[in-house]
Amino acid sequence: MTLDLTRIADPRVVSENRMPAHSDHRWFRDGVEAASGTSSFEQLLSGRWKFHYAPSPADTVEGFASPDFDASGWDEIPVPAHIQLQGYDRPQYVNVQYPWDGHEQVEPGQIPTLFNPVASYRRTFALEQPLEAGETVSIVFEGAESAIAVWCNGVYIGYATDSFTPSEFDVTDALVAGENVLAAQVIKWSSGSWLEDQDMYRFSGLFRDVVLRRRPAVHAEDLRVTTALADDTASAEVRLAVALRGEGTVSARLEGVGELLSADDGALVVRVEEPELWSPERPFLYELLIEVRDAAGEVTEVVPQQVGIRRFAIDDGLLTLNGRRVVFHGVNRHEFGLEGRVMTREQTEEDLRALKRINVNAIRTSHYPNNSFFYELADRYGFLVIDEMNLETHGMWDRLRYLGAGDDEAFPGDRAEWVPALLDRAASMLERDKNHPSVVMWSCGNESYGGTGILAVADWFRAHDTRPVHYEGVDWDPRHPETSDVLSRMYTPARELPAYLAEHPGKPLILCEYAHAMGNSFGAVDEYLDLAYREPRFQGAFIWDFSDQAIALVDPDGRSYFGYGGDCGDAPNDGDFCGDGIFFADHTPSPKAQEVAKLYQGLVVTVERDAFTVESRLLATRSSEYECRVTLSREGEVLETTTVPTDVAPGERATHPLPVTVPDAAGEYAVEVSFRLREATSWADAGHEAAWGQGSSAPGRHPPAWAPSRSGSCGASTTRACTARTSTRCSPACTAVSCRTATERAPTAAAN
Repeated sequence: MTLDLTRIADPRVVSENRMPAHSDHRWFRDGVEAASGTSSFEQLLSGRWKFHYAPSPADTVEGFASPDFDASGWDEIPVPAHIQLQGYDRPQYVNVQYPWDGHEQVEPGQIPTLFNPVASYRRTFALEQPLEAGETVSIVFEGAESAIAVWCNGVYIGYATDSFTPSEFDVTDALVAGENVLAAQVIKWSSGSWLEDQDMYRFSGLFRDVVLRRRPAVHAEDLRVTTALADDTASAEVRLAVALRGEGTVSARLEGVGELLSADDGALVVRVEEPELWSPERPFLYELLIEVRDAAGEVTEVVPQQVGIRRFAIDDGLLTLNGRRVVFHGVNRHEFGLEGRVMTREQTEEDLRALKRINVNAIRTSHYPNNSFFYELADRYGFLVIDEMNLETHGMWDRLRYLGAGDDEAFPGDRAEWVPALLDRAASMLERDKNHPSVVMWSCGNESYGGTGILAVADWFRAHDTRPVHYEGVDWDPRHPETSDVLSRMYTPARELPAYLAEHPGKPLILCEYAHAMGNSFGAVDEYLDLAYREPRFQGAFIWDFSDQAIALVDPDGRSYFGYGGDCGDAPNDGDFCGDGIFFADHTPSPKAQEVAKLYQGLVVTVERDAFTVESRLLATRSSEYECRVTLSREGEVLETTTVPTDVAPGERATHPLPVTVPDAAGEYAVEVSFRLREATSWADAGHEAAWGQGSSAPGRHPPAWAPSRSGSCGASTTRACTARTSTRCSPACTAVSCRTATERAPTAAAN
């Protein structure tokens, strides 16, 4: 009744008895319950669990899953949590190396056995309501790193790999009346760990919620919602396909539009005239209310589903949203906070609010699928998401790059034994996330070279969905360029991109990582933004990365500090290379965040002595939706403030006369044009500054010599000091006298 090591060390064994992946919809007893947001079909099992730590599989406790086993002497541990942050094992930060390197010699697919911690969990539960006729119950482990085996009342239930997508098992037949015993073992390193060599802290355990889900006798097991937008965007078709379990019927209504009607293929369809379109600036969501009835016509469940009508596609070699060319003002984001990858919905929501405030419009889920609520929030707040599969084999790839290994040594590469795991991870991500309008591309993973295995993943994505497929690895292994629908690179100097585009015609280009934000290394990023609006096929980039990865530690004198690789005695480690965010480890903005806000602003303002020009880089918003405030100041003292009506359409530009007069008297004068929210939003208060530009006169000159601010750089001057904490300088790109600092760390560039 313990983990079978021969199965765990076999890359072909992906799961046993795990339920097929399905959409992440929720279901409720009726409309009233749906409106409350609390489902009686769900029972949360997170909380305190009995816990046993074993440093290796050989040290686990035999028979621990038996209902008669006495676990009263065991420790207790919170779920969700990483065991390494609860006093067991130790946190380890490593980038390229595999975490067991230098400890045990194992080949790809094999697992360490001398040291490979196993976490054994137990808890009891009773169903909150007795099962009704035909109902079933499943147990869902939203995140278990890296492989999990499950027992209920001593009955073996199943096994699953893939740390970052749900593992769901049917436990109906194992349940007993009254108290039930749930037991699980999570092993730190399985064969699947060879596919999880991301640049991140390495943890293990149950790090996302555990939930019981009841299914009524007639149940919508899976939903697929698709939208087809007319070329002129004047109408759209919303289509719903339901995989129904049991004998019954499905009806649906799109709020504000009407009932969906049956189509010839069995789907339900409704036409929407003059639809409100979803975009990062206007993330409008329709509510689709689905009712499931049994053969007698009784409602068995109600399913609310948010629908965003939008069209993301590659048109004539360009990435477009609703017919307009897109530029990604992007960031890579690890799902990581002060408790590691244990992130609450509230913490995630605040991350997205913070990113909205600095004008980020796109997120790459580096380098694994996030918790399901991330996508719901991205839908609501408006982000373009590249959803990335849980795949990285960086340590093996480096053998090819630096040690001269041949393509035949790459993995997954062309090795057939890894294909089941790859396709399983692709399906687990796509089937869960497919109904989210925020998801605009599927990514095959990160830094795993190339080969027929990853090509099979790309082909599977295209066979099951219409979204474009992304994979940067074809830049290193060009044998199968059809793997990726876009050109993708990392850290390419801006000056080299025009030549690269000329040499690689046909596909749009993005940098899935750039502007490695370590220390002060965030200078000259404006060159990339300028290029993105000159070269049509260069369509933006994703900063590495959102926040520093660090863990809260206490030194021997009781002082708190943030720790990095090596601070917990972990080896191998990569030191503080994970300290490369535009936000600090506590997710407060670093000085670099102010620079990001300027670079990524959707309205570019150039201020001359007598006029200012507004260029709109927005997709769906006119400048009139912001208050345009013009301020004249002399050496920091405000002389005059007024507002100017503007109405610049997306993609257009307009010049307006200045409503203030710059005096001819000696001194340094500045004119600042600021665009601010007229009303509060879900992510910022009224008055929040969304864009600004500034022009100033040279100090001591008479008459003043005018110098308009550069559109791409920070734009700080002696009249606008840096407001970010712990710094006297806006960014390395800022050259203003008041922002200069005595020292500056050199930029660091590395792939992640």
